[in-house]
Amino acid sequence: MPGVTDNRKSVLITGCSPGGIGNSLAREFHQSNLRVLATARDAANIADLAELGIETLSLVVDDLESVKACFADVETRLGDKGLDYLWPKYVNNVEDTKYYTVPAMEVEISEVRKTFETNLFAVITMCQTFLPLLIKAKGTIVQVGSVAGIIPYVFGSVYNASKAALHSFSDTLRVELAPFGVHVTTIVTGGVQSRIARTQRTLLPNSMYTPIESEYSRRVTHSQHNAMPHDAYARSVVAQVLYGPAPWRWLWPWAKGRKAWIWEGHRSWLIWFLLARGRPIAAAFKAATGPSVQSRLAMQQKRNLSIHEYLSARLLKTYGIGVPNGEVARSGEEAEAVAKSIGNDDMVIKAQVLAGGRGKGHFDNGLKGGVRVIYSPTEAKMFANQMIGHKLITKQTGAAGRDCNSVLICERKFARREFYLAILMDRALQTPIIVSSSQGGMDIEAVAKENPEAITTTPIDINTGVTDEIARTIAIDLGFSEQCIEEAKTTIQNLYKVFMERDATQIEINPLSETSDHQVLAMDAKLGFDENAEFRQKEVFSWRDHSQEDADELDGDIGCLVNGAGLAMATMDIIKLNGGSPANFLDVGGGATPAAIKSAFELITSDPKVSAIFVNIFGGIVRCDAIAQGLINVVQEMGLRTPIVARLQGTNMEQAHKLINESGLKIFSMEDLQNAAEKSVQFSKVVKMAREIDVGVEFTLDI
Repeated sequence: MPGVTDNRKSVLITGCSPGGIGNSLAREFHQSNLRVLATARDAANIADLAELGIETLSLVVDDLESVKACFADVETRLGDKGLDYLWPKYVNNVEDTKYYTVPAMEVEISEVRKTFETNLFAVITMCQTFLPLLIKAKGTIVQVGSVAGIIPYVFGSVYNASKAALHSFSDTLRVELAPFGVHVTTIVTGGVQSRIARTQRTLLPNSMYTPIESEYSRRVTHSQHNAMPHDAYARSVVAQVLYGPAPWRWLWPWAKGRKAWIWEGHRSWLIWFLLARGRPIAAAFKAATGPSVQSRLAMQQKRNLSIHEYLSARLLKTYGIGVPNGEVARSGEEAEAVAKSIGNDDMVIKAQVLAGGRGKGHFDNGLKGGVRVIYSPTEAKMFANQMIGHKLITKQTGAAGRDCNSVLICERKFARREFYLAILMDRALQTPIIVSSSQGGMDIEAVAKENPEAITTTPIDINTGVTDEIARTIAIDLGFSEQCIEEAKTTIQNLYKVFMERDATQIEINPLSETSDHQVLAMDAKLGFDENAEFRQKEVFSWRDHSQEDADELDGDIGCLVNGAGLAMATMDIIKLNGGSPANFLDVGGGATPAAIKSAFELITSDPKVSAIFVNIFGGIVRCDAIAQGLINVVQEMGLRTPIVARLQGTNMEQAHKLINESGLKIFSMEDLQNAAEKSVQFSKVVKMAREIDVGVEFTLDI
């Protein structure tokens, strides 16, 4: 057993019996160089892990005395260190699997109690018992979204309810433990192969389900077709826990684990898209603010309103926040007039483009830099004429760039000290946070990479807000001089006031400066607002600049029509894994009715880039054959020539497969997800090549 001088991060995993998911997780964490403490009801049963150098312990999670004994053992092993990760995995005991898929209308209360004790109460006990070690290390409690959270077990209402209660508990725990520095993260991934789902069931005598016994027998066993093997599941989950979402590792390609994560898929590209578009700042703080929360994937992701810098400055000024004196100009003549009104020969001109990296960008006419120092109204006019009406290309805009329609002329202030401050809504903690750093005026992403300890995160209780004590502590920790502490405190409180009153999702001030004459000024501000608040933020949304927004959500060429957000993410992920590029994130919902399918096809085919369509639908509420007939009708009605790959799984999928194959249309029905994705990518490539040389192409498939 490693001694107390072992400096590796530690993880305690429950339920590690051979053949189970916990066993695969223990192996994967061990390969990632963590100190793994693996448990089973009898440590002797996990000798396979001990042979790898993994520490093994006996633990019966639904026995309080056993949990306490395990805690004492772990505490002794760790010495003066805390526990970095606790994995209180729910336990599926083989002898208790009868409780998991019993029909709800025939369940006995004792069965309900047993299931909840096994799944929910045991996890609560583990969290309560091991909390002191977690607080010591500012550790993380990891909860994993199960198959039941993605496609619930049919006739498994009791099991599903216990899992729902467990996840609800985790959400509450996340908020409760945040002030103690303990994180609670929920990882959501695809379905994994399950022993429970493969268990055969027999109806009770005189069961109310007897009239539908054949349907019951078919549906009670959850399909394991294309479910993730345990080792693949473990790689996906462990990568998310240790390294965060892929965007961070894409930005820093030397980060450990990058290759395995990106090229094995696991929705990494989608996370990058969602975070980079709506909250570019969020990705910068993944390494600094704690483990990522994959449950963000399951939340509503919607583009948030961003406004130009000059509008942000005006808004901040109305809240008593100091900003440099300046005004917007939309022509060279206006820029010259603004510069004259400032009455200062030391000024800055800034291109008003909603993109980061303006200072290091360049215009399509060759002008370098979207932020320039100027010394006269004549220079203001000259540079404005070179910026306005041209595209600014930065690292965030891509080669296409974005139109510059106006410039901001403001006085140049000399900072005695420069700090970084941002207010965000942290979905993991479910509360606003203030992110601050003494290293302002520079690329915060570089700070997070090179010196993450320089970034501090302060959770804010939404009921009490930013108190004088909190704001003053942040100001002091940042490094404001004594004569500026009170003004800095007020500025921080007023920024939070803007955040709350204006339904902001992001307020980023970089730098927040103390000037040479001891003023506290927000030198540069980026503000984002919640799209859902438009009805009560009319003024803010009247400032929207549509010319700065991308018309298309994605730029791929394979249209995706899917029902359910989880399945949609998995579909796009496997397309990416096979070398393709999705053109959309289109979820037609649980019904997937013919009307919804028609609307979806009209939307997908409105994009001229789409060269293939992948329909991937789970038929639960609506039968697969009904979906197939609706699909056939829509294709006939619209006269579609774009190749369509259809994967329909669920009720009456055999009939659906037959209907499609006998339709005579260019719809290719497939059952295997990998094959369907692969064919979609291949069709897309062929169609694109044909379009490039202006020839038609027809498909037949020997299946």
